Amino acid sequence: MTSRQDISLNFIETFVISSVTAVAARTLITPVDRYHTKNEIKRMFKQNSNDSYSKIFLENFVSGSIAGALSVCILYSLDNARQHVYKDIRTGKIRREKGQLYRIMNAYKNILATDGIGGLYRDFLIVCVHDVIYRGCYFGFYDTLKPILLGQNPSFFLSFILGYSVTLVSHLVSYPVDTVRRRMRWDKIRSSRQYTSHVNCLFQIIRNEHISSLFRGANTWIIRSIPSAGFLAGFDLFAKIYLNIKDSRS
Repeated sequence: MTSRQDISLNFIETFVISSVTAVAARTLITPVDRYHTKNEIKRMFKQNSNDSYSKIFLENFVSGSIAGALSVCILYSLDNARQHVYKDIRTGKIRREKGQLYRIMNAYKNILATDGIGGLYRDFLIVCVHDVIYRGCYFGFYDTLKPILLGQNPSFFLSFILGYSVTLVSHLVSYPVDTVRRRMRWDKIRSSRQYTSHVNCLFQIIRNEHISSLFRGANTWIIRSIPSAGFLAGFDLFAKIYLNIKDSRS
């Protein structure tokens, strides 16, 4: 069950339209890189209208998960370097007047010198697991439910409502993993460690604080889900406009 834009848009076109949509949604953390990567992976499955809904969802979920994992692999070291830069600026080890590229390259050099390549990918696994779950649900639910609930040419409003619902559910599903990640990050700066591993952290939270503690703070995503919903609906809108212009010129 592949939409018209999935068939008609190539890698470059998908990347450009998703980038424009990200700017329009006023957030650069929207999944630009993951979106066009997901579409390329999704084409490999060669979905058709005779596939069952469960098979379509699984393929969409896997496509989104792989795209999320690849994105984390590529960008994670840069995120760690940026955190290192912010820390150096706060402690006065580096001046703000230095250019951003210099600060990033200096952070890479310092991390490699002190911690090696492992320092650039510290806590990588838990972040990757979170992104795999979140992006798998995010793209899996939306790409599967959109043709079933909205048809082939839905309005921007209906796409936005579906996108918002999907984004909120995806965040709720993956939020416990993010809670464990944040708990472990804070635990590492304490004088006495409370948790021995991410799994130990998860079970201690459930045993000592109740399972609801894994979702503490998740209500903030009621507002924070809006840009991601705008990205999903906006991409469909911009893709439709672009394809109409492309068809009129052919």
